[in-house]
Amino acid sequence: ILNDEGLNKLFGVYLLMSKNVKYKGRVYIGFTVNPQRRITQHNRGKDYGGAKKTSGKGPWEMILMVHGFPNEIAALRFEWAWQNPKKSRMLKYNNVEKLRFKENELTYRLRVMNKMLNTGPWYRLPLIVNIIATEYSSKIMVANAAIPLHMKIKHGPVTAQSYVPNFQNFQSNLYTDQNEIKCYFCFKYFENSIPIIICSNNDCNMMAHIYCLAKCMLKNSEHILPTDGECPSCLHKLHYG
Repeated sequence: ILNDEGLNKLFGVYLLMSKNVKYKGRVYIGFTVNPQRRITQHNRGKDYGGAKKTSGKGPWEMILMVHGFPNEIAALRFEWAWQNPKKSRMLKYNNVEKLRFKENELTYRLRVMNKMLNTGPWYRLPLIVNIIATEYSSKIMVANAAIPLHMKIKHGPVTAQSYVPNFQNFQSNLYTDQNEIKCYFCFKYFENSIPIIICSNNDCNMMAHIYCLAKCMLKNSEHILPTDGECPSCLHKLHYG
């Protein structure tokens, strides 16, 4: 999704683990728009922007990140619920009690994350579970074996710069001499205040108002928010959001 700020920011909720033998097994959940800068802050300490809870307990490693949230508020709500599963109204009917003698902190947080990904409102979002620390891949994959089909599991680092595919296409089209780019569906010109969605296929120039595309994707559905569908121009598989 693109808005009046251009390229949509990365809104990510991450899980850290301490590699300090003194704090073995200690984890931390946080929110960021810049993973590289944030992990550096955590490892440098609270005087350099790190969290009070992580200061002096490092070095910390970023294990995974959940991203794909439509805005900062949605990501922050996910972060809070993941940090406080017993207080979250969304999780009150889920079993989020820690199994004291069977689960360490990492296993527990992965189980809670899986329950969240299968609980509204998050289960309708086009979220991505990005496994950053490959040594934890098998544990994370087992914990997330049953996430919704439209969600993705990826491996490797997350960078804000490469977050939206096809952005160069969008940029070159939007700033043509005529600057008369219209929505694929309603044929109206784009306004800065209305979010735009673009096709992730680099060979496709489809652009539409987010609401117009949603209406098309929901043609035969009772839901109010789509999860995925086809690009009306090139038929490429799209994830909504």
